[in-house]
Amino acid sequence: MKELIRNCQHHGHHYTSFLVKEGGEIAFVEKKAFNKDGVADLSREGRGLEWYCRKANKDPADVIDSFAKTEKYCKLVIRYHDGEEVRTPVDPDSVKDKTRIAVEHYLDVFGSDDFKFSHGDYSIENMIYGDNKVVWIIDWEHFNDKLPAGYDAVNCIVESFLFWHGRKKAPTRSSVETAKELLTKVSEKAALPEEVLRSPSLWCRKTALEYKDIWGEQHKKLSHVDYSEERCAEIDRIIGL
Repeated sequence: MKELIRNCQHHGHHYTSFLVKEGGEIAFVEKKAFNKDGVADLSREGRGLEWYCRKANKDPADVIDSFAKTEKYCKLVIRYHDGEEVRTPVDPDSVKDKTRIAVEHYLDVFGSDDFKFSHGDYSIENMIYGDNKVVWIIDWEHFNDKLPAGYDAVNCIVESFLFWHGRKKAPTRSSVETAKELLTKVSEKAALPEEVLRSPSLWCRKTALEYKDIWGEQHKKLSHVDYSEERCAEIDRIIGL
């Protein structure tokens, strides 16, 4: 049985469905593309998943059930990973522990390859959590070797502050201290430029615009691009070092 996932269409490039067993248990996630852009998306996702499997000491064949493509058609079927998920927008207080776990996972996994590769959408919304750790990362269609080291982690740290700012609430001292601590930790591991520590949100915005070809039209949906430069600057005044 097939169930279409809500908000599954990515600018007409590909569609995502759950493949559900009799009884309602989700077994696989199926992604299909019907044009060249969608085929490129799913091809990157396949490469990203294979890379991540190797880093997570998993056999890609145990995760990628099937992959087939032509010039204008592609189908990728991935084994479903169950666990706790986060749906944005969220505030920093409610997700500061999960943000910490996600950043530590990034440093362990991506750092083991000297931060050569990037997920491209390393958001707490794309993590599967369990047992106080990240058990899986989803949505690898923007996997690349172009973004600067540390971009994924800085994006993950800052995104919840951007969401919260829109609700006109002041972040708590605990959330701010956690963000500053994580930025320092990423800087030590990934050798971030001083600019990133002073202005992490504006740096993410500038980087997203500079490398917008990685996301294509979807770059406009990135939080640092979707929100104004003024909002990014205000967040930096709060959490920048």
